[in-house]
Amino acid sequence: MILSVTLNPSIYKTSIIEDFQLSQTNEIEDYRIELNDGPIHTVHAIKVLQGEPLLVGFNGGPGGRYLKSYLEKSKIKSDFTWMHQEIKTIHKLIDNKKNIETLLIDKGINIDEKAIRTFFQKLQNHIQEVSIMILSGDMPRGIKKEDIYRIMSIAKEKEKKMVISLETDILKSILEKSPYAIFLDEKNLDELEIDINNEENMLKEIYKLLVHYKIKCIGLYLGDSKIYTISKNKICVVDSSKRAQITVNNDKGIKDAILGCFALGIDRKYEQEKITKQMCGVELASQVAQYDVLCQRKDVDYYTKKTKIKEVMCKANKFTI
Repeated sequence: MILSVTLNPSIYKTSIIEDFQLSQTNEIEDYRIELNDGPIHTVHAIKVLQGEPLLVGFNGGPGGRYLKSYLEKSKIKSDFTWMHQEIKTIHKLIDNKKNIETLLIDKGINIDEKAIRTFFQKLQNHIQEVSIMILSGDMPRGIKKEDIYRIMSIAKEKEKKMVISLETDILKSILEKSPYAIFLDEKNLDELEIDINNEENMLKEIYKLLVHYKIKCIGLYLGDSKIYTISKNKICVVDSSKRAQITVNNDKGIKDAILGCFALGIDRKYEQEKITKQMCGVELASQVAQYDVLCQRKDVDYYTKKTKIKEVMCKANKFTI
């Protein structure tokens, strides 16, 4: 079983209005509610790939009930610490006539000490059931860096592999604690002051991090099938020149779904090449998914088979790019 921790779940609401007028009553032409980027997509990808995920963390409000209902329908186990607050909600207003989009983002839940104690009790109750733990997403109000360190410490005490993918300004401090694996994106590289414009230099800097902090594997996603996996012996890269051509229907939760595939591959001890190919398959399957349907297994398998991988070998810090 794979334990995924969500500290700040969120939902996405879209309202489409024809010719929006300020200070007027506006009629909504179309409305939709979706699962936003976050660990929900991570556990869904694990489930699609026939893994057994368990989601723990904080939840609350009508948005939280929508999220919980989705998990139950998908037969994904969860054990939330319930808050009498609404989870983070992103509202998008689309004016079709003026072709203008407006985003409204609330602050989400504010975690108190009682909720934190309950969360850690649940975490301790479940840690023995799992083989690997994922900590991802962003940090809500009330969660301190010490809470993140404590989560990592619990995993280390119980000898569970830890995969980290956090949007946080304490990433360097997290790396110093040598998690088993980390999953990075462009924002993380900016936090680490790594320039993405020169691929060779970027990979050298990431490889240095892996060796220095004794991390077993690093996953990297930069969008548009720019997917890398870095280990001590090799770097695998998706050959984007042979990437399947698709029509993108969805842009939410892509990174998070890929993270689920990355963690599952580590848990199953797949070859690095297989993990990288399947990560690309999940990316493309997530992008072609229609509204209210997340990535499907048949699409993952199809695009995984279409994906080609290049190996960038690392010997004496020399790269063949």
